Amino acid sequence: MPVEIVVKDACVTVGEGPHWDEASKTLYYVDIYANSVFRWNSVTKEVQKITIDKTIGFVIPSKKGGVIVGLGKTISRLDWDSKKVTVLHEVDQDKQTRFNDGKCDARGRLWAENQQTLIKFEPGTESILGVPDGMTMDTDGKLWVAFFFGGRVVQFDPDTGKSVSVIHMPAHRTSSCCFGGTDYDEMFVTCSRYGCPEEELSKYPLSGSVFKVTDLGAKGNPAVQFEG
Repeated sequence: MPVEIVVKDACVTVGEGPHWDEASKTLYYVDIYANSVFRWNSVTKEVQKITIDKTIGFVIPSKKGGVIVGLGKTISRLDWDSKKVTVLHEVDQDKQTRFNDGKCDARGRLWAENQQTLIKFEPGTESILGVPDGMTMDTDGKLWVAFFFGGRVVQFDPDTGKSVSVIHMPAHRTSSCCFGGTDYDEMFVTCSRYGCPEEELSKYPLSGSVFKVTDLGAKGNPAVQFEG
């Protein structure tokens, strides 16, 4: 399963939330603590970036225009052309939290989770694979999980709980993955550069980049846009 660089040094903090938009042949992703959202055009190879004033945990295109972003403690709509932000809903006004991952189900309903602003991993909490992070599912019902501190994406059979295949990534802090491409037989993988010590960056200089994996032997389903 060859791994190639799509966008080198794409993110300076935590790259997350890859979402393939079939209509525009574009990959969306975010840089959480850099308060930035990106879209990479697979045809022109152009990368566009919008920076706002709060952390951005996820990005999902909306059928009513623009994209939906987990902006700080809010679910907001971002108009890409005007860069106008419209807050749709806010949570946890009295707590130090932020929205993290978010996805739409088959009916276009948004499911999102928030977390404490500061997450500390205690020594020994990660498994031999790393810490499970972003994931996606293929058309055969197999689960693909990115392992933070593991430098890999692992395909699991949910019926047996056993791993089926492993993609070794050139970045230790692998954060999320999604299927994309013309036939949804490519996988895009994000990773983090945030908090990497110099020793880790020397070993994994591509930390923070966005990668594409091919020859997976699997395909994904089209990502669902927000209907609301």
